[in-house]
Amino acid sequence: MLWFLKRVWNFMMRKKTRAVIMFLVTDILLNLMDIITDTMTAVELMKSGDYMWSIQTILWMFAPFLVELLLIALINAKEKDGVKKGLKETLINLPLMVPIVNSGLL
Repeated sequence: MLWFLKRVWNFMMRKKTRAVIMFLVTDILLNLMDIITDTMTAVELMKSGDYMWSIQTILWMFAPFLVELLLIALINAKEKDGVKKGLKETLINLPLMVPIVNSGLL
């Protein structure tokens, strides 16, 4: 039985498989866990009465989206369809969208 497990492990640790596992862990799983823990922290802070810290945690979660939204509004404001195109690119920066985009589902 041990030889079988060793063989399966060696098969799984080939270069391509290792790259896929690292991609899943670093680009999807860690992003998702970060969002979940930030949300849990904000909820706990809200329950304990630390409203300012809770709001700050939520703002940090949405900061990439807000900055991108501001940039798109400033850069594409003069173009006719620039805002629509830019808005689609901006939605990718919403907190729960990053793991979905990285996984290739969108």
